[in-house]
Formats: sequence, C-alpha cells, structure tokens
Amino acid sequence: KPAVPNLIVLLLTDSAVQPRRQAAIALGKIGDISSVPALAQCLRDQDSGVAIFCAKSIAMLTGQEFPDLHSTGYTLNNEGVPVIVVTAKEWWLENGRYEIWVDMESVSP
Repeated sequence: KPAVPNLIVLLLTDSAVQPRRQAAIALGKIGDISSVPALAQCLRDQDSGVAIFCAKSIAMLTGQEFPDLHSTGYTLNNEGVPVIVVTAKEWWLENGRYEIWVDMESVSP
C-alpha cells in the first residue's frame, strides 16, 4: 500500500504505455479503494489497454461486474471502444464519482 501514491502518479503522468498499464494492474491488485478516482480518470486514456486495465481494476476494487470482465477478448461498441470501458465510464458518471474513496484500513481510529 505504500506504493499507491507513486503508482497513481505513474498512471496519470507517464508518457509510456506499458508503465501506465502495469500501474493500473498493480493498483487493482493492491486493493486500496482510494485509487478508484485516478483509475476512473484513466478510463479515457488514448491507449485502450490502459483504459481496459483501469476498468478491470475498478471492478476488482468495487465489486462491479462489467461486461467482458473475465474475458481475454473484448467486445467493441460502434465507435471501436471496448464495452468494458464504456460501462465503467457510465458507472463512474452515474455512481462512482459520488462516493468517498477512502481506504478505511489507513484511517486511524
């Protein structure tokens, strides 16, 4: 969990695709829900792989069941955008952005 802030910076600012993809994956595996807003921001990444990994990590962190979540292939909509990403964006706009994304394990009593 101490790596979360650095991974978020990497996800949001690195110019190379592969480090952003790996940061998105790592954030999902670490399990700190405070990373959800940064992952949601990157659902609009120009690289569809980054956006897909962000959607998958959001699903892992929130329990959402987005289409193609457990698939290695991805269905595309009419604009060529993976449906998992479209659905994750819709979830974010309708519900996710209104949540308070704080990891309760890191909050002191």
